[in-house]
Amino acid sequence: MTNVMILCPVTERPVPVGLQVRPTRRYRSDLPQSGSVRCQACHRRHYWDRRETILEGATASWRRDGGIQAKLPARYLLGRDPIQS
Repeated sequence: MTNVMILCPVTERPVPVGLQVRPTRRYRSDLPQSGSVRCQACHRRHYWDRRETILEGATASWRRDGGIQAKLPARYLLGRDPIQS
């Protein structure tokens, strides 16, 4: 089993979301649609969607444009809490 991660939008470091899956191409289908996690890197709460997840040990080569900022929804960039907004 492999840890499911997201990238912290502040530090761009991988952060585990607390789930483990078998490392297959279709691992995202086994995940909940979305969730949230308290980030170990920047100590903020990040809300994620299953499309934003990566597997532990994955390289950044999946980012075609070389930067994460263009792929993040505004809720990450502005630090808003979508639940309370």
